[in-house]
Amino acid sequence: KAKVPVFHPDESKQAVRELTNHVVEDLTAQMMRLGGTMLNMDLGPALGDVPAFYYTTNVLDGIEDKVNAGELSDHYLKRHVPCFRCPIACGREIRLPLTGDEVVDGPEYETSVSFGPLIGSDDLEAAAYAGHLCNKYGLDTISTGSTIALAYDLFNAGIIDESVTGGLPLAWGDPQPAIQLIEQIAYRTGFGDLLAQGAARVAAHFGVPERAVHAKKLELPYHDIHAYSGQGVVYATSPRGADHMAGDVYHWEMGNESPELEIAYGDPHDESFEKMAMVARIMDFRAMTNSLILCHFEDAPIPNLLELIHTVTGWDWSVEDFRTTAARIFELKRLLNARLGMTPADDALPERVLKAYDEGPTAGYAPDLVTMLKHYYAARQWDPATGVATTERLAELGLAGLVS
Repeated sequence: KAKVPVFHPDESKQAVRELTNHVVEDLTAQMMRLGGTMLNMDLGPALGDVPAFYYTTNVLDGIEDKVNAGELSDHYLKRHVPCFRCPIACGREIRLPLTGDEVVDGPEYETSVSFGPLIGSDDLEAAAYAGHLCNKYGLDTISTGSTIALAYDLFNAGIIDESVTGGLPLAWGDPQPAIQLIEQIAYRTGFGDLLAQGAARVAAHFGVPERAVHAKKLELPYHDIHAYSGQGVVYATSPRGADHMAGDVYHWEMGNESPELEIAYGDPHDESFEKMAMVARIMDFRAMTNSLILCHFEDAPIPNLLELIHTVTGWDWSVEDFRTTAARIFELKRLLNARLGMTPADDALPERVLKAYDEGPTAGYAPDLVTMLKHYYAARQWDPATGVATTERLAELGLAGLVS
């Protein structure tokens, strides 16, 4: 049996104990244990963070009263499920009375929105079952749910009808057709054969590419940029397209901060240079935690992270070493994308998510992506013509010579 070598085994165990104690006492971690990621269905609607009816509003028409962590806990929860030795246990094991399933994986926040508000449904059990099917078939719940929601949008706009959907009426609020489409997508049958190609290709197929909500052909997650404008920059510039795990601006804007990384909460609609520089630091940090395979919910303080890195590897990193390495990871991914043909034109979002909503918590606010990207590029020292860091900046990061 192979063992992972650890530079300071005893000190590493102590560092893990200290971090575990921190997590147990951390308020955010306690909230995650209490409600799981579904807790954002209890908090997000009031902030305008939850998109509905395929990204056309953040007004949920009462859906939030039936699709939330409390409802899941009261009617379906069997037990909390942790990752290995994690004190948070944000996962959920549930039962589904209507389908007769006594033990299935519970829905995360993104899953509950995919098959809830995004198609106008308040049926939590149906959303949970849809998520279970996606997990069973190995389908991403965001991409699957968002693409199916696009189909609902096209159907309700009169762009497609039942002759296209195989007889399925995709009425807003009815989750049953979505459940059938998941299986069709998995087996590439019927309408699902087209949907399996993703939202961008589906919309293009019907001659309405502008209706697909994606960034670099990856469907947008469900933290609405009308609530947190900097999240739009994350979606537009993430190395693999719209990816909320590449930068969780929403998390930091809800009262979290890291003094060592100069990350602090403030005005969620701030589009200034200073704010976009902070968005870049958040994305660098997540490039690092993703590389270290650390859960975002633990949110280890930087001193603890430095101690973990030291005891496992023997490296004596300073905060500046940590930040430089984090930036290097992110910029290297950017260089790889540029080599594969990515240009600044790909740092874009569809017009649908940039328009102001007429009502709701963020009524009247339209995120100015052009201005934010201008500041973000400047903060990262990216050449506006190429979309990658300047020669001087690459040299600072130890990446000189990787761009001709």
